[in-house]
Amino acid sequence: MSDRLGHDRAEAGARVVDVAESRERPYRGETVFSQKCASCHGAGGAGGGIGPKLIGDPLSLAAAKAQIDNGGSVMPASLVRGGQERDVLAYLATVLAPP
Repeated sequence: MSDRLGHDRAEAGARVVDVAESRERPYRGETVFSQKCASCHGAGGAGGGIGPKLIGDPLSLAAAKAQIDNGGSVMPASLVRGGQERDVLAYLATVLAPP
């Protein structure tokens, strides 16, 4: 019985970490975006001289991920990867319009 209780507590702890992680991800993504993306897409994705405006764009997150991974036009491929990419995508989810 105590093994099951310990397992349940571990699962509950992992869920709390997941929730905290999911809340922090857009904030971290905003920071990464400002460092790696804003020079082209403008502050907060408001549009820049090179990259398109992202605020309110009905771009899907899958399409945004593909653009980040593959690049295109003047955008370099894989400018952000791994956790930074996940963070930026979480941030983009807060500024893009629903597709």
